[in-house]
Amino acid sequence: MALVSCLALSACEGKQALPPPPPSPVVILTPAPGDCPLWGMDQGNAVPADQIVEAMGGHVPQWLPPSFGLEGAWTDGKSIWAVWSDGTCREVSVVAADRGHPWHSSGPRVGPWVMAVDAPGCGNQVLGSANCLGYYAHVGPTASVGFHASGLDRTQGDRIVLSIPL
Repeated sequence: MALVSCLALSACEGKQALPPPPPSPVVILTPAPGDCPLWGMDQGNAVPADQIVEAMGGHVPQWLPPSFGLEGAWTDGKSIWAVWSDGTCREVSVVAADRGHPWHSSGPRVGPWVMAVDAPGCGNQVLGSANCLGYYAHVGPTASVGFHASGLDRTQGDRIVLSIPL
């Protein structure tokens, strides 16, 4: 019982409890439950599922809401993006890009991320009109990672971006 209490409080001998391990790539790469309209996000050269994590430099969500799965990933040779959705066609996309020039953005901070959008107006033919979320983070002098979501609330968006390794 003392060990359990010690681990729960993370205070024994001044040591911090270890964070839970990240999910297996299998969780991140589980196929989406259905086909959702991607509004052109599927343009570009398809990236095989087993290469997505490496191709995106590891910048993939380590947490997604239950029932989300991978629609696919694509590249244009300069950027790479992946899209996840659920059965109601709520969508999440992550884009890793080297813009070739310094990048500046202002807005509320969520850890290392800058929130650029939190407004109604996103959606698709299945989901209908929904809330839009957009966040950006620097990962180098000219490189960035962008996150966009349709149909998620701010709490879910914050949790997802904070789970993406930068």
